[in-house]
Parts: sequence; structure tokens; C-alpha cells
Amino acid sequence: MSARGDLRNLRAKEISRRRRLAPADVELVGEVGNRDERQGVPRVDVARVEQLEAAALDLAQSDDERAVMNLMLDGERRTEEYARVLEIDHQPVDYQRRETKRMKDRLKKRLERAGLPDSDE
Repeated sequence: MSARGDLRNLRAKEISRRRRLAPADVELVGEVGNRDERQGVPRVDVARVEQLEAAALDLAQSDDERAVMNLMLDGERRTEEYARVLEIDHQPVDYQRRETKRMKDRLKKRLERAGLPDSDE
């Protein structure tokens, strides 16, 4: 349940919502699909995604939390990367895992309390 996954789910939700609200005119049907046929890229409300990313970063209360939030938004999963930005990479691996999980869980809970999209929605 990473913040990046939350954003992916939000994108999918937005695409689905637009499909339901799309006009039924035959000539417009091609424009309501989930892919831009010219580019083969999913349509995304980029402004909304950027707004959510900024809101997520605003929830971070320290430089360490901002660095971890950035890694989460980038979809990073390796403990070694989190340990590096938290400057605990010299500690035992068990300690790194525990502290990384603690930090990620804390940030995920803040996202949840702020009402930002959750990957379970």
C-alpha cells in the first residue's frame, strides 16, 4: 500500500468516472476510452496527481519524512534505499527493516487521516 499505488488507484478511479459520465454520442466514444490512441498512453488528470503528490509531501514533518515520502511516491520498495535516506544503512538489517516500516506506516497513517486516496478504495 504505497503512496504511488494510491495515486495509480486514483488515476484508475478518475478514468472510470469519466467513462461513466461520458456522452453517448457515437462520434465521441473514441475520446472517452482509457487510452489516447495517438500516443498509447493512459489519460490522467496530471494536475490532480501533482496536487495529491504535493499534499502528500506537505504531510511530512521533517526532511527524513519528505525523503521517505518521495521514495514511496516513486514506488521504491527496497529497504536499503530507505535506510540510506534515513542514514541508518550502517545499522543491522533487522533494525533497518523495523525503522523503515515504522516510518512508512506513520506516513501512510497520515495520508489516511488527511483523506488522501487509499489503495483499498
